[in-house]
Amino acid sequence: SMAILAALTGLTFAVRQRSMPYLLIGGALVASAVLIFAVNDSDLFLRMLSRSGNVLELETGTGRAQIWSLVIKLSQLNFWTGYGYASSVFIIPDYTDYIGHAPPHAHNMLLQLWLTTGMIGVILFSLAFTAQIFRAISNKDSLSLTFLLFIMLDGITEPSAFAGVAHLSTVVLMFAIARSVHRPFVTPAVRSPTWQMIAEPVRKNLIR
Repeated sequence: SMAILAALTGLTFAVRQRSMPYLLIGGALVASAVLIFAVNDSDLFLRMLSRSGNVLELETGTGRAQIWSLVIKLSQLNFWTGYGYASSVFIIPDYTDYIGHAPPHAHNMLLQLWLTTGMIGVILFSLAFTAQIFRAISNKDSLSLTFLLFIMLDGITEPSAFAGVAHLSTVVLMFAIARSVHRPFVTPAVRSPTWQMIAEPVRKNLIR
C-alpha cells in the first residue's frame, strides 16, 4: 500500500513539474526489463509474485477468492442492512473450516461494506465517493484525485478505510475529503467577456 501511494503521489508531482517524458522513458525501461525477465524464466517470475512461492496463490488471489465467495453468500442473507459496521472480525472467522484460515475482513472494500453495512451502505458510499471525485475534478485538485485513486486500487484486495481500525487508507481518504471542505465547486462566470462588451454601452446609455 505504501509503495502504491508513493508511486501515485510521485506521478502526480512529476506531471505538475512537466517531467512526464522522463517518467515515461523510465517506466518503459523498467517494463521492458520486467518483460524480458518474465519471458526468459516465467516459472521463477510467477513464484516471485506469490508470497509463499506457490503459483496457485496467483490463481486465487492469495486465497482471497474463497473469502470473496463466502462473503458474497453471507451478504446475500442480509442483503440490505448487513451485519453491522466492522462485524466481519466476528463473522468470517466462524467459517475457518471453509476457507482454511480466519481473516478479519473481506479483503475487498465493496464486499466489506456490503457484508457490514448492507447494500444501503454500498450505495451511499458509492454516491459520496463519486461526488468527491467530481468535486476534485471540478477544483482541478490532482492530489485529491491521486488519493482517491489509491483508495480505489487498495480496495480491490483490501477493505481499505473500512476494516474497522484506522490505518493508512483511512488517513488518505480523510485527507482527500478535508482538502475539498473549504473549496467550493468551480463554476463558470455568469457573464462572459463578450456579453460584458455588448452590455456595457447599453448600461451607460441607460444611465444618461
